[in-house]
Amino acid sequence: MIWAGLSFAVLLYMGLVETMAPDAEDDSTWRSLRPILLGFAILNVALSLGIRYFLLKKLLWHADPAKVATAFAVFIVSLALAESCAIFGLVLGFMGAPLSQCLLFFALSLVALALLCPALLPPEKKPESFYR
Repeated sequence: MIWAGLSFAVLLYMGLVETMAPDAEDDSTWRSLRPILLGFAILNVALSLGIRYFLLKKLLWHADPAKVATAFAVFIVSLALAESCAIFGLVLGFMGAPLSQCLLFFALSLVALALLCPALLPPEKKPESFYR
């Protein structure tokens, strides 16, 4: 449910940027900030996927409930990092950037969230506690 909520939030951010009318007369602020935010967005996606594929795999498949709880917290952090890309696009939209300049951020976020989907875990590797 958390994954679906975060994925739906990205679509809401896109709708917010689309409905907002850019009222900034000088667009140099968002133009100069866009490459910086894009760099952070790419870094956050890499961290998010790295957490999923390296750290989470080591924690998740243990029967120890404490490790499963730690794995869940790590998974939430990876989802938050993936969604932060969309928030960067939302910030650009609030600064007056048109939707066409923010779409890359939303697309990065949606792709990262799709790759982090809990249903993509192979069934034979899911711990027993995954089904509780």
